Amino acid sequence: MARRWRKYQELLETRRRELIGELAARREQMAIEPGGDPMDRMRSFSQRELAVRTLNLLSAMLAEVDAALDRIREGSFGVCRACGRPIGARRLNALPWCSLCLRCQEAADRDEREAA
Repeated sequence: MARRWRKYQELLETRRRELIGELAARREQMAIEPGGDPMDRMRSFSQRELAVRTLNLLSAMLAEVDAALDRIREGSFGVCRACGRPIGARRLNALPWCSLCLRCQEAADRDEREAA
């Protein structure tokens, strides 16, 4: 691993630990409480749906963080997956798990909006 990426590796490892802790806490909160009146069950169902969506988002973020750590180990960290250009330091400081430069991310977002 290049010394220049050490700061990002530490940030990513810290974020990884936070995400793992948050995922564990959210899973514990998802216990289904049986019984109750129909309104309580409906509220519980809604809360559970929100918790599932949150778990999915946290899991996706964890996968991105793990992929960034892999890129550090492989030596491809800081290089855009799409165009091969360096990812700017400001972008990496804001989102150390990003894999696309700002220009390619904007294009991907635009393509995603047009496809929807």
